[in-house]
Amino acid sequence: MRTSITPTYSTTDTGPRYHVTTLVHDRTVTFRRPIDDPFVRSTVTVSWPDLLRGLLRGHLDVTVVVGADPEMIEDVLELNADYRGLPGSTRRTQSDQELRQTIQRFGRSL
Repeated sequence: MRTSITPTYSTTDTGPRYHVTTLVHDRTVTFRRPIDDPFVRSTVTVSWPDLLRGLLRGHLDVTVVVGADPEMIEDVLELNADYRGLPGSTRRTQSDQELRQTIQRFGRSL
């Protein structure tokens, strides 16, 4: 059985903490549309002027950016054991301490 991680928030209490921004040729179509989770499938409806511009350029640039508030970004990044964390976090403090100890041991071995 897989062990679940401890939740850090409830969308019911906080509302959506992720958002999607969509751009066509660097022109914003939607800006920070709230979503419940970062696993999205986004459909972009391209207008005729953008479609014609894309045909003339030979390509159509569509960008979808999923973002979140800073606390959520940090929570997601901390799922990776190799992430050092932000300054002031316990993970960063521990990582910095381990790095200092390694440097000290290296200095003694010279």
